[in-house]
Parts: sequence; structure tokens; C-alpha cells
Amino acid sequence: MALASDLETVIASGFRVLPLHQIVDTWLRTPDALAGERIVAITCDQGADLDFHDLAPPPAGAQRSVFNILRDFGKRHPGTRATATSS
Repeated sequence: MALASDLETVIASGFRVLPLHQIVDTWLRTPDALAGERIVAITCDQGADLDFHDLAPPPAGAQRSVFNILRDFGKRHPGTRATATSS
């Protein structure tokens, strides 16, 4: 439920959101390539439904899907790519 505000905090703090596979691939090839960069990967394990579909109440009330939160974030921050890795 806090993903939308967490993304705002991450960007406001000067971090770039990159796909987890890109961070890992870069680090494996050249570990020092990321030194000093402010980067973060977003991962989620909410399950297939909440990753892509908004869920209606109950018990926690209406919940926005990870996909829709990321899409809304992209609209608020043109040119900023927000991705998430689902496990």
C-alpha cells in the first residue's frame, strides 16, 4: 500500500530506479561500474493478481496493483522509468 509514496521518496532522494537484472548484470561484469551511483531496484512478491490487477475491498480496502502504481508514477514523472521485478 505504500509503494506509491515510497517511489516518490526514492526519486526525491536522488535515486534512479533500474530493473534488478540490469543492476545485477552490470555488477557481475564490472563491479565498480555502479560505485557512487544512487540506484535502487524495486521487487515485489504480491502474487500475480495484485501485480497486475487492482483489488477491491475487503479486508484492507481498495488496493492499486503494482503495475498501475508504476504506470501512474511514470505519468507524474515523464522521462523517469520505474520498473519492478516480480518474484
